[in-house]
Amino acid sequence: LKDLDGQAERLNLLVNLHAKRALERLAACYAVTQREVLEGLLREADRAALERAARVHNGENDYYEKRLRLAKKSVTQ
Repeated sequence: LKDLDGQAERLNLLVNLHAKRALERLAACYAVTQREVLEGLLREADRAALERAARVHNGENDYYEKRLRLAKKSVTQ
């Protein structure tokens, strides 16, 4: 693997088989790479967490400093 612009870091992980298949389907459905799907989902989750953090005193700063703990939202919320 090569990072041509110096802006990427390698992830090495195992995911549940159902999550992997979902990732493959999403990438095929939107005609993008699996990396693009993951990066998009992470950006959306980051934005949502920041929106919730903004409602808490000092929340944004605590979020960026990895001190903020928000209650996990269920999938149906």
